Amino acid sequence: MTFELYALAAAVILGIAQIVLASHSASLQRGYGWTASDRAASLPPLTGLAGRLARVHSNYIETFGFSRPPWSSRRLLGCMTGAANGGQAFISAPV
Repeated sequence: MTFELYALAAAVILGIAQIVLASHSASLQRGYGWTASDRAASLPPLTGLAGRLARVHSNYIETFGFSRPPWSSRRLLGCMTGAANGGQAFISAPV
């Protein structure tokens, strides 16, 4: 693989890590009852580390260049490397 494909793979992995960290920190701050709820109630913004991780993830999604970064990038990476269907570069999932 070329350097660009490694960079693309690293960006996808970084995005997935940010999703996991932001969601878990929000759940820890607001409680797992909020995580399982319908979120109809208005809540104050996240503070501290949870707020920072949420903003980092939001900025990543805005600047990455795809509407659905991990999934569309995985398909692109699969097509460029010659994977069977372009969607199995890392983990097989519907795109």
